[in-house]
Amino acid sequence: MFSALIVHARPEPALALTLSRLVEAAMAGLLADVAVLDLAADPLAQRLCDDGACALIRPRGEARSAFAEAARRARADWLLVAASGLAPAPGWAAQARETLALAQAHGPGFSGALFAVRPRGLLARLSPPDGVALARRDLFARAAISPARPGRDAFAAARRAGRVRRLDGLCDDERG
Repeated sequence: MFSALIVHARPEPALALTLSRLVEAAMAGLLADVAVLDLAADPLAQRLCDDGACALIRPRGEARSAFAEAARRARADWLLVAASGLAPAPGWAAQARETLALAQAHGPGFSGALFAVRPRGLLARLSPPDGVALARRDLFARAAISPARPGRDAFAAARRAGRVRRLDGLCDDERG
């Protein structure tokens, strides 16, 4: 099982898409809990969290420390991290289950996966991958995760910690 942490840095109607795609993992019995780190104080985030029984975290201090604290509060040992507006593509839960099985088989040497956004544009392949990261929760206590790019930073932390998978094209980007 894994927990999910959605970083909502600006008012974004696509937060609903991100949360709705987590239903697939919940139906597969993979999702322990969901939290939204609302850095935008968005009333829509409040309503979506109330309707979806998600924890809403509105930090009073620095965003990076709020992220680390939210990661520590997660119920599961693995954490899915995404920016609002990024959503795993339909069918992603099977890949998440496979990732967790690989982690169990390889032990602590396997640290995570990235459901990567398809690169766009001519020079897109030259930029670091972005998407939704699934990684061991303990990595986030030590990593410096930027609220502006939580998936990319989470994947980089997982890569530094051990073996990772990159699953290209398994993430939709609806950020404005």
